[in-house]
Amino acid sequence: MIYSKENRRCIPAHPFTYKCKGSDEVVAIDPEEIYRLASESNNEALKSIIQKTLSMPCRINGTDIYGAVVVFKNLLYRDGNTYMDCGGPSTVTIDMVAINKARRSSEKEMIYTYEAVVEGTRYYMYLLSYSESLTKTLEEAGIKIGKPTEFYLGRGTSRGYGLAEVTFRNRNQLLEKLENLYRESIHESRSLVLYTLSPVWAPNSHGLPEFREFEGVKLEKAYYTATTVYKGWSNLTNTPTPLVSALAPGSVVVYRVEGPKGTPESLGELNILAQRYGGPGTNFMIPIQGLNHILSS
Repeated sequence: MIYSKENRRCIPAHPFTYKCKGSDEVVAIDPEEIYRLASESNNEALKSIIQKTLSMPCRINGTDIYGAVVVFKNLLYRDGNTYMDCGGPSTVTIDMVAINKARRSSEKEMIYTYEAVVEGTRYYMYLLSYSESLTKTLEEAGIKIGKPTEFYLGRGTSRGYGLAEVTFRNRNQLLEKLENLYRESIHESRSLVLYTLSPVWAPNSHGLPEFREFEGVKLEKAYYTATTVYKGWSNLTNTPTPLVSALAPGSVVVYRVEGPKGTPESLGELNILAQRYGGPGTNFMIPIQGLNHILSS
């Protein structure tokens, strides 16, 4: 899922992204360069670029200043050739009380507080399915492509998470570009350098998906920060369960391709297979070379 702010698309920063304290400008190593060096397993060149980036002067209010440079882990957007700190969605805190329907008065000891996303906040998400099954499902539900549809989130209208307006669109041009980059990676560099748009988790190989169904794809390494994923909720204990340690969105995972014939036929097939390991909402990955296409599309 991708967040939008002021009509700019915000995505999770990859691990080779840095920021000067006191500035909104973000310094990010170009995704094309990360792809080239990671596919060549050129760790020394990658370290050299990181050291050079960390030694760069900060640019604050138009002036070069040598200041503290820290790893940037939040969302960023692209403004021309510059990356900027996107911040996060604006929220409001609301205090409410439960109302007794019979007495039409507040219930004793039933005050509660929740944090809500500000009305008008926009998100983007990508959905994949086999063949035309997703289109068929939308048609059966009476949802038209390109037309907004209202959804109630949560349980009902009074105790749910509010109302969302969802518009489904075909992004064939972008998906075809990502597909072409996937095929080029397999046939030319014989490696997949994948950027994660969601948490990545699998119950094997230290939590990373190993595509054992495909002998030609071998897990090589990952550059990441960690996060925690809540996989469910227990009605018995009223607590989240289980808690899963996962790679945070924005992580970079590298797979070595030993032979094109032993790989998933498409990027969509790879993602659907990967979600079988971690479940819906996890393990969504794209070729890192496509990162700028998402920011500018």
